[in-house]
Amino acid sequence: MRQFLYKIDTLFIFMKTAFFQPDIPTQPNDHKILGNVLQGADALAISEIAEQNQNLTVVVTPDTRSAVRLSRILSELSSQNVCLFPDWETLPYDTFSPHQEIISSRLSALFHLQNAKKGIFLLPISTLMQRLARHKYLQHNVLLIKKGRSFGHR
Repeated sequence: MRQFLYKIDTLFIFMKTAFFQPDIPTQPNDHKILGNVLQGADALAISEIAEQNQNLTVVVTPDTRSAVRLSRILSELSSQNVCLFPDWETLPYDTFSPHQEIISSRLSALFHLQNAKKGIFLLPISTLMQRLARHKYLQHNVLLIKKGRSFGHR
């Protein structure tokens, strides 16, 4: 049993020093791409990068399923605030509207993106390719309701 624990500690130290200390962007417009990470290790790598990073860490995933999977794992693994910007989950010329929960999640994510200084922002590549409303439009048209807050009558 003692040998087994020693091997786990050695493996953890090896991973901590060799793999999970990649170069992170330090200047504006300095982009880094982390590729060829196995599916089980991607959340740990993202968590470590976000801990080192002083700014918002944006993670673009290949599809919605991987974004949701990473969001669930990172919420448990990382001490950083994790925000998922979900896909519409409709076809481009579909007659159905997106589900209300998806609309609410997207608006919430955009609102938090405006105010985020540090954390992890996850989105699928299909979501990244879509057009969005301008941030000033969201600032002027979003009603933020908090528990215990009172509103005046107009």
